[in-house]
Amino acid sequence: MKRNKILASVSTVALALGALATFGGNHVDAATKSITPALPYRYKTDTAYFLDKSTSAHYKGVWNSATNAWKKNGFAWKAAANHSKTTLSSYSDNSASGLNVAGYDKVQYNKTTGKIISSEVRLNRAAFKKYGYNTAERTNVAEHELGHALGLDHNLKGSVSVMNPANRYYSIQGCDVKGMKKIYSTVASFDSVSDNAGDIVTVVNYTPAVKSAVTAVKTSYNAKTKSLTITGKAKGASKVAVSYNAKALKPVKVSKKGQFKTTVKFTGYKDFTLTGLNAKGAA
Repeated sequence: MKRNKILASVSTVALALGALATFGGNHVDAATKSITPALPYRYKTDTAYFLDKSTSAHYKGVWNSATNAWKKNGFAWKAAANHSKTTLSSYSDNSASGLNVAGYDKVQYNKTTGKIISSEVRLNRAAFKKYGYNTAERTNVAEHELGHALGLDHNLKGSVSVMNPANRYYSIQGCDVKGMKKIYSTVASFDSVSDNAGDIVTVVNYTPAVKSAVTAVKTSYNAKTKSLTITGKAKGASKVAVSYNAKALKPVKVSKKGQFKTTVKFTGYKDFTLTGLNAKGAA
């Protein structure tokens, strides 16, 4: 009876960055649409030019990886020498509201024909730095924004898709390729239609910044040693900071598979707090 009471108490563990956490069981991913939906605009064919306006080698590399990923999956992004209706770049907005956005795609298109007039694809360096996105995760966001640029809408919330509405962890998936191929199964014939001012609309597709998450937390109490073992998963974190009764304990390393385990002395019915940390030790 005493053991059950203790486990019930520690099941109130507070996860500072773990909105998806479950206790005593594994987190189950939400459903994913087998074909990622389309937006009401597109390019003429599955080939489009872009102008990379990045000034740093790092972000040139991110965009290069992202465009190549789409190219390998059937959509040919090609670099333009001087001008393109589609531009790629990054910016830094560290305001309170700005840090909520990891990237966006601003598109002007003809609402009658679906023809893309212009597309500005952007990544927020400040959000990436604040929340510890590594290069692969930055590339995932770039692939997501390029997906919007070519005409893909969001897949379902929590889906395993590069078009997950709050994507950080997924690269291009089969459902995304199917969605892209469905859009470009035909060649558009809108070039002969004039673009009247009244037909031009502008939309902005935002990707929210995602903090690292601690999930799938399990606890096991050993009455003999009076210790509590805590295990779980941590996405986007290299360590998990553990505090007990508001006192910080030694951070726990996260394995390459995203798992962590720690055993601590348990002396009373107080809350544990688990916080995902990035490589620099910041939440």
